[in-house]
Amino acid sequence: MVEGGKMHLIVEISAKMSPHYTALIGKIREALEKDNLSKEEALSMRAKLLKQYDPQSPSTYVKHLAALGKATAKCKEELEASLSKSLEKRDLEESATGSASSSSGLEKPPGTWGVQGGKKKSKRKTLEKVSESLEKDKKPKGKALNHSQWDDDEEEESLEKDQKPVVVVDWYNTLWVGKGIPPENLAGLEKLCQAAQVTILSFVGSWKRAQEVEKDMQEHVPDHLQQIIPMETCRGKVGNDGKCHHACDWGAEAIFDDRAAIIRECQEWGLDVYPINTLQEGHARAGGGYETFADAVEACLKNHQ
Repeated sequence: MVEGGKMHLIVEISAKMSPHYTALIGKIREALEKDNLSKEEALSMRAKLLKQYDPQSPSTYVKHLAALGKATAKCKEELEASLSKSLEKRDLEESATGSASSSSGLEKPPGTWGVQGGKKKSKRKTLEKVSESLEKDKKPKGKALNHSQWDDDEEEESLEKDQKPVVVVDWYNTLWVGKGIPPENLAGLEKLCQAAQVTILSFVGSWKRAQEVEKDMQEHVPDHLQQIIPMETCRGKVGNDGKCHHACDWGAEAIFDDRAAIIRECQEWGLDVYPINTLQEGHARAGGGYETFADAVEACLKNHQ
């Protein structure tokens, strides 16, 4: 059993010593517990250790600063080497991607790369059925049509719909700017819907943000457009569950977005991109961008006349 005075001495030594010297403290503790060291000897040893290893002494600070300087320099060298390798790897990948694109064109991801489950697809099918129902309601009622005429009209409508390209439109900073959808952007959305099957897709970082975005969509997108436009959210910008992921799964041919990373990934997968300029995002790499979504729509429609 260690005497109270000796235990107090152990605690006192432990409190004053730096954690770096716990091995030395352990030796003193072991000697005291075995009664091989008198109190006077322990005090003498403590004084010598404190003189040599006092963590608050100027000499100790100098040693620590020297070691810190060496460690900082080494970390800097390793970081620079790692960054250099990463840049070289990226340049090689971009070079290979550019070569493949120019020679044979980029291939879209296989079907297994698509969204897991079926929620989004089932929602799209539901909206398509509603759209078809609304189109049927628009049939002229003043003049009766025989079944063959009606079937022919339905086939023509279905064929026309299937021929429309699928495009994805970003929500925040693309369609929605500031505190709402500008009239010119809404007019552009109307025009785009006449030429393509449009899906609005917004990245959201949290469940709360998803609720806010969905509420804004329901309140600000006109009802007649909500009947024909699927409005979706995703939890990723790029990669798995990113916008390019969903766009390719839906068979989209073009995307309107303000995020440079999203634009870059969609370009790599062969989609037509229409970058929207913002204060945070420039698109020099993508050949420049458009000041508004409405401008981008005009360019898109002009390109596909």
